[in-house]
Amino acid sequence: MNKIITFIAQILMIMFILLPQSAYSSDNQERRIVETLKCSQSKYKMYSPKITILDFKDLPYNKGLKSIKKAKYYDDNLIPLHNYKGKLNYHPVFLAQNALKLIDIYNTTQKLKYLKSAKRIANKLLSISLQIKSSIFFPYTFNFSLHGYKEETMFSPWYSGMAQGQILSLFVRLYEITHDDFYLEISSRIFNSFDISHYNDEEGTLWITCVDENGYLWLEEYPQTPPAHTLNGMIFAIFGIYDYYRITKNMEVENILRGAILTIRENINKFRVKNGISHYCLKHSKVKSAGYHKVHIWQLEMLFKMTGDNYFLEISKKFTSDTKGINNQ
Repeated sequence: MNKIITFIAQILMIMFILLPQSAYSSDNQERRIVETLKCSQSKYKMYSPKITILDFKDLPYNKGLKSIKKAKYYDDNLIPLHNYKGKLNYHPVFLAQNALKLIDIYNTTQKLKYLKSAKRIANKLLSISLQIKSSIFFPYTFNFSLHGYKEETMFSPWYSGMAQGQILSLFVRLYEITHDDFYLEISSRIFNSFDISHYNDEEGTLWITCVDENGYLWLEEYPQTPPAHTLNGMIFAIFGIYDYYRITKNMEVENILRGAILTIRENINKFRVKNGISHYCLKHSKVKSAGYHKVHIWQLEMLFKMTGDNYFLEISKKFTSDTKGINNQ
């Protein structure tokens, strides 16, 4: 078990940065796995079995850490900086994951300095956020060519369902620890970002939620048209919504959670490669990573714990079996 926890911690560190170009194929042929459908619906299907409320210690990101590896770069206020192509930036996922680790360490050690550091990162995230209507979005401030394809460049500022979900987890955890309603209010506004969808955005530029023509609700790590449907990013977003549902029991939150969980359940086999490494997304067939395959396995196991649905456990075991004897690629 300790080896598994250590391994997951190492894999999550990968998520501090976007996939390296070496993990991508430069071959533009046969890129699409399935024809991802247009975001054209406003109603979505929902998962029906009950949602299990896990103990705090069993939640994602809680591993009993006692220390954190220092970032390479910090600003003058000790906020970790991300380096992308030689330029430093405030990367929303990098910051969220740093802060979640600090909260984990605080829960393990009860040393206040770690909680203070997590709060400082949360405040920085708010200072760079976009507040629109009743929602809060956290921008990426650099252009990013998805999987190296220039025609699929995400132009700054762009927004991500994965970032929104992990930051939502951060603010929920801060609320649980401090009981400060400020963090609950911010959590509510972050959750609202999942309710702004592609089909009702007048300018067509700000969205992270997509309901396809089959009525499946997708939470997009890289919101594009047509959508990429990135597996790990969507499940990390689900974890954030799950966290917010745990403390609110709000029906609207539950509906989006159930919609997103059903989407994974009904579409997970499209990501599977029998006797091989699973697809990173459904848009680019040759983008695969052994590291992310293991993240997928862990995430599916977490969905099993959150739902009690044996199907998620069964598919995680199939993913595990698919790569027995396969070296990292």
